[in-house]
Amino acid sequence: MYKLPVKVNQLGVLNLFLTLIILFGFAIGSWIFFRKPNFFFQYQKPQPTQTANQSPIQTKPVADKTVDKKDPKWLEKYCKEELVKIPDAPFKYKDKEGIVGTLGDPLILDKFPKDKKYKGKSCVIDYNYEEREAYASVGVAYKFDIRFRNQFEEAVDKLITSKMDSSWKKISPVSNKEGGRPFYSYKGFPMVFTRENPAKGTVDYVDFNWGAKSLFATFSTYEK
Repeated sequence: MYKLPVKVNQLGVLNLFLTLIILFGFAIGSWIFFRKPNFFFQYQKPQPTQTANQSPIQTKPVADKTVDKKDPKWLEKYCKEELVKIPDAPFKYKDKEGIVGTLGDPLILDKFPKDKKYKGKSCVIDYNYEEREAYASVGVAYKFDIRFRNQFEEAVDKLITSKMDSSWKKISPVSNKEGGRPFYSYKGFPMVFTRENPAKGTVDYVDFNWGAKSLFATFSTYEK
């Protein structure tokens, strides 16, 4: 009896295997098409991207929301709600962290009456940045030189001051000793603003100061 060459037998098996794979794929595709039509045609709206200098998404308090002073934690809630109303860092930043409670800046706590110093509340938000991008975003060249650093801080000072609303009174600059500032640094930091809020019976402070490649804004308040 004549026998097919081995190569021909192998070719036939390969063709049969490929045919089975095609039929199986066709069956699965048909099931998806008829049982789950949205699988092919579902459209998902692209999510907006967020650049570093777009304010990362913020949680703003509801416009008509008021803090209930009957709530034992009302002052803490008031602190956090008011801090989100403070202008964001005016330079390009990577992200911001917070809002979290903090012990407060000694510079500010020293301004509280003695009987209020440990009864007030403070909360903080941090803006993390890369120096080269941050400098450029406010029109300052980046160089590892204190003169350029001071130019950057001065530009930030002016921009923040211009964005604070009229209820705030600027009380900085402070002395080198008060601010813990080296003599060669820009004199405008830490920046300090204060106001009274008759509606809540509070005295409020906001201070801006520098960390390691971060700017932090702290809101501190006490009830009169």
